[in-house]
Amino acid sequence: MKKLFILLPLFFIPLLSLAQWPKTYGHNTFDAIGRNLINSYDDGIVIVGSERLVSNGPLVGYLRKTDINGVEKWKRYFSSEGISSSTLLGVSNPKDGSYFLSGQLLYPNNNSNGFAIKLNACGEKEWCTIFDIPGYSYCFQNLQLPDGGYMILAGHQQYSYDRIWLYRLDSLGNQLWQKCMDPDTNYFDETGYNLLLTNDSCLLVTGFNFYIREPGSGLGWYSPLWVKFDIEGNQLWDLTWYGDGFVHGDCGQTIQDAKGNYFMAGADGFQEPGMKASFYKFTPEGIPIKLVKVYEQGTASSASSITFYQDSTLFIGGQYAIGNTGYSMVIKCDTTGNVIKTKDVPLYGFPVAYSALTSDNKVLALGERYLNSSSHWETCLFKFNQNLDYDSTYTVPRTYDSLCPYAVTPTATINLDCITVDTEESIKKPEGSRLKVFPLPATGAVTIALPEYYVMEENKFHIKTTTTYFQLNGAKSIEIVNLLGQKTATYNLADGQTSVDFDVSNWAPGMYLARLICKGKVWAQGKVMVVR
Repeated sequence: MKKLFILLPLFFIPLLSLAQWPKTYGHNTFDAIGRNLINSYDDGIVIVGSERLVSNGPLVGYLRKTDINGVEKWKRYFSSEGISSSTLLGVSNPKDGSYFLSGQLLYPNNNSNGFAIKLNACGEKEWCTIFDIPGYSYCFQNLQLPDGGYMILAGHQQYSYDRIWLYRLDSLGNQLWQKCMDPDTNYFDETGYNLLLTNDSCLLVTGFNFYIREPGSGLGWYSPLWVKFDIEGNQLWDLTWYGDGFVHGDCGQTIQDAKGNYFMAGADGFQEPGMKASFYKFTPEGIPIKLVKVYEQGTASSASSITFYQDSTLFIGGQYAIGNTGYSMVIKCDTTGNVIKTKDVPLYGFPVAYSALTSDNKVLALGERYLNSSSHWETCLFKFNQNLDYDSTYTVPRTYDSLCPYAVTPTATINLDCITVDTEESIKKPEGSRLKVFPLPATGAVTIALPEYYVMEENKFHIKTTTTYFQLNGAKSIEIVNLLGQKTATYNLADGQTSVDFDVSNWAPGMYLARLICKGKVWAQGKVMVVR
């Protein structure tokens, strides 16, 4: 590629400043992998991923905070005894300046668990939780909810296939509920990559699944998948987009415009002669609008990241190949697919995988590349202006980490001595969500104890969902009904009350049904048997 050099008078230099992008990280480590990024409240940049600190050593999860120019200010590593490696996959920056992180821990037996950790505005641990599921599981992206709590998109390889999970936590890290999506015969092996808080305060999960083309045949292909939930985890709709040919399953980011329409970066086409970088557009109700190929040069291409410059202009990052040689590119186009500009970037064929918009409508983009000269991976951070050119360096001094009352420690390692939540228990033992009634049978005093969790199962939109609630908010009561369905007693529960005692010595002998009622819904049941 030819470079054009223009000589300018010296008095222009202070105004333009020299572009200093991309920034690279990993020079002092043996590998540096970037897995997500955000623009923080103070216009700094937060990157999460993993690094290998010694040759052939384990990967260690990290959070790197930089200034507006990508110059590192401080870093946190995350490790613990008994863990083979750790990596961070998701990051959000709540309004109080804290950092909410999610990721994966790998153990010596090759099992893995997802985990979440919250740091305060000074980069110090407030709390962390490990979600214990036997086998291979992880926590991917996360976000803060309007009520101050958190939602985590997780995954679990169950019976050799992936399953999508949602975990909801309150602001103190207590798990309120978890949801597991278990699809029926239409498709399976669903994997979630992206979690979006929608314009109407709902949740959109982006991923892919293996769609069965002919029911019962087992024949199909991997296709993009979107599932929309409300904040309480109730499924609203799902969309699988497939065509006559192979659809690339490694879906990327999904974004939403002011009208509520969704755009997702991906690829479409047959395996031969090659897939093409594309974006998918669909309505707020999950109805397909169009699929647009935006990069048809080369042998094959795909798109991974997508961000709005403005509501009518898209930034897309991806990769392409010419023969056996890979290249990396970014694209600026409008929402109809008209390409305005393309630019090659030095990732040597690896995708521009993550992107985020800054407060002044610039785009941050993240990728990684392998350096043959030193045989290691390094993370690359880009910043593009509205013209898809590298942004200039900011020279005016700025204040960072203002919500921390003292200087942030430059480097520290945080021990992952977390609380462990046994998320598998509710799947193996749904009877654990029943009311505990004793003695059974009874002649006098009866005690009814609430369960530790509540399991709800639903089957709609081709997906069976199992939701486990660990806390119920709102007024609760125990209702007793006889076998004719007639209500015979009601006991209201105070906040924090976990059991109720009552006397049945004057009740007619027989079987009764006890029901836990909250917000007009039955959450758990148990049997009361009265004898003489």
